[in-house]
Amino acid sequence: YSGWKIVAEDVDRTLEGNDGWSLTKALHALCAKAQVKPPNVSVIQSSTPQAFLVGRHSSRTTLYVTQGFLDRLDAAEREAILAFEVAALKMGLQFNFLILGAFFDRTFWVLSGIDRLAAWTIGTRKRWAQSMTLWIVWPFLYLVQRLCLSPDDYFRVDRLAAELCENRNALR
Repeated sequence: YSGWKIVAEDVDRTLEGNDGWSLTKALHALCAKAQVKPPNVSVIQSSTPQAFLVGRHSSRTTLYVTQGFLDRLDAAEREAILAFEVAALKMGLQFNFLILGAFFDRTFWVLSGIDRLAAWTIGTRKRWAQSMTLWIVWPFLYLVQRLCLSPDDYFRVDRLAAELCENRNALR
């Protein structure tokens, strides 16, 4: 689902300059190799290691990382994930991720409303079979996802990330 709610509620701080993890230094080095403008970096207070891009255009994109990403991963693992995100940024996929995330978020919201309405109409006190409408609509959602992001896109991002990353073993 879309990261908008998470981003809006839990962003703690923006990383700039010299940080304790050398994240901005590694990110700027990867962006220089890829010849893209480095995104802003914001930290979300969460112990789960995650990183994702949000933005419409590569010049106005923000890379969100969690505190768990900074604390639980070593430098080589962080660099590998940053290389993947920079490769996606170079290919302009952050907009596709944003649109798909927003589309699926709204779609799941509408489908859950239809499920609740169907349960109310039938008069069941128990919940309607979880996501019955999703089972009906999933072939259409699959086609939408494939139109926006094909498996070949992921292979190209991986290939570019491998070129950018110093330690290719960390990409496994």
